[in-house]
Amino acid sequence: MYKKITKIPDFVFAILTFFIPIALLFIFFSPDFYKREIIKFGYLFLIAILCFILSLSISILWIKLKIVSFNFVFYYPVIDFSFVLILLTYNLSGNPGLLALRIILVLASIFLIIPSLIFKEKIKALMIQKSLRPKK
Repeated sequence: MYKKITKIPDFVFAILTFFIPIALLFIFFSPDFYKREIIKFGYLFLIAILCFILSLSISILWIKLKIVSFNFVFYYPVIDFSFVLILLTYNLSGNPGLLALRIILVLASIFLIIPSLIFKEKIKALMIQKSLRPKK
């Protein structure tokens, strides 16, 4: 079974992996923060998606190295995806109808944690079943 080898809480790694990069994106490039567009949407989209993929890759690496618990990759990327979606839907805050669409998109991305937890339980069950199987 999976057991992490560090005593450092997972939240510290979540801050380093997910929250600091997305906070830097918000501080430097967010039109919601500056009330005007700093860089073109295409560049912002590319930077945000690359940041998300890099954060996800680092979290998978930390799981492989057993630095964080197995649950790490199932919780924090969903939250990070929600922040990326908030960043990328800035142009939907123009009128009330589009603002409602932005809110619905962000809430839907937050509710992605439910399928993520179901997927985590399936993987955990497979890992337990594999560890209980007799070795040949």
